[in-house]
Amino acid sequence: MFIYPDVMLLDFIRDFLDLKGFEVAVAQDCVEGFRIAINFLPELIVVNKEFPHLDAMGFLIKKRTSNLISQCPVFLVGDFSPKEIMEFKKEKVAAFLSVPINPVALTERINLFFNLPQEERSQKTPMLYDIHIRKNIIMVQIEGNLIADQLEILNYLIRSYCKKKKIKVPKVFYIIPSLYPENITLPNLERLLKLTTYPELTIQAPNIKFLTNCEKLQKLILSSDYRVYDLAKNFFDAVQTMQIDFKKEKVVPVDFLKTDNCYIFDLFDKQGHRLIPAMTRVTEEMLSKIRDKEIRSLTYYSDKEISAVGNESEVSVDEGRKRLLFDFITDEFEPIERSSASLDMIDAKQSLFLRSLKGQNALVVSKRKEIQTLLDESLNNYFKMELLSTGNNIDSLLKVKRYSIIFLDAANGDEQILVLQRIRTQATRRKTSVLVLFDKIDKATVIRYRNSGTDNIVLSPFSSSTILKKIFHSVNQDRGL
Repeated sequence: MFIYPDVMLLDFIRDFLDLKGFEVAVAQDCVEGFRIAINFLPELIVVNKEFPHLDAMGFLIKKRTSNLISQCPVFLVGDFSPKEIMEFKKEKVAAFLSVPINPVALTERINLFFNLPQEERSQKTPMLYDIHIRKNIIMVQIEGNLIADQLEILNYLIRSYCKKKKIKVPKVFYIIPSLYPENITLPNLERLLKLTTYPELTIQAPNIKFLTNCEKLQKLILSSDYRVYDLAKNFFDAVQTMQIDFKKEKVVPVDFLKTDNCYIFDLFDKQGHRLIPAMTRVTEEMLSKIRDKEIRSLTYYSDKEISAVGNESEVSVDEGRKRLLFDFITDEFEPIERSSASLDMIDAKQSLFLRSLKGQNALVVSKRKEIQTLLDESLNNYFKMELLSTGNNIDSLLKVKRYSIIFLDAANGDEQILVLQRIRTQATRRKTSVLVLFDKIDKATVIRYRNSGTDNIVLSPFSSSTILKKIFHSVNQDRGL
């Protein structure tokens, strides 16, 4: 069961869990959520921390009084201090998810909680994709596999971005150089194009384009209801036509046009007749005919400024296209992930990497109970956790057990430097990564820790997502991967 104020996220989690064979109930506040939970009797409740009238703590206290759902585990979504985590843990909270919510982290946590197997992947290749956008033009490049989970996440990211930027009529250009043939199925194509079904978006057939060399995909599109979408012949023609917007009219004086230039858009007269096709060299004969008709200006349709290929004799039309495409991509597009903090997502490699470490040993050395609780909560799905207040017996522990990760809390004082030095007498960085937690730090202290055996520093404020990312980068760096 999912209790959250964002309808888009509710749709996403419902679709994701439906793929896994779960029945899902959703609510947009805790009052409604409690009423539904009593009747639904869920195996897991995911609830947002903040709500008016009845917030997450109020919901958990009320849940505690109900015999029907009192033992149901809960995931909490929000920003949490270590002390808050300790308070919520008393109410049977099984996991804490940071906001803005990360769809990859959420689905990964649910997979681990229910011990769901990873989706079968051809030759273990992940689904690789990039999303870039210019105003309302969204470019999506996909290679490798089409994976149901990832397709759901892909559409959620685009839908969320459109909401944030108030895009109502997006244009989507799918670039798919290669795919494993067994992944090219109608259900996967339907998942890929789920974006066209969202009620708040209007996507007309000409505004969906595919550029692909995959013959099986081309045949599937042409033989399905999706044949109304455009299979582009080349990249340039696709992006050029996607910039055309008949609601946005711009006028070009005829005197502005120069012979031997090629212009990026079709140019029309007031009656809608195309007088100069896009990327066609302008001749003196063309201009003379236009002037003979006493036409003073021509019209094109786009919010983009008209561009021309220079009239240098050595510049071919193909070279001009390359120049225009280079400007188009580098100057006007930006990656979705960098455009909105709410779309900052864990790399698929990180999830695969953390799963590969599952079952290995991790040690936390900290006198602060809240730090122990935070790290245990963040990592116990992947590692066998041990929590110590001091590192006094670190030598004996290292003789009988290998730790993949050791956390040292600098708040314990200078003794942690000695603990680190003793660790390094028995375990190199290739065997054991040591991460040091700091509330604040200075350069001299960093140098002392580096000289003693680690430069993996984690600065406050601490959260599950920052801890997991730091493990990913630290272990890869230490192992020389």
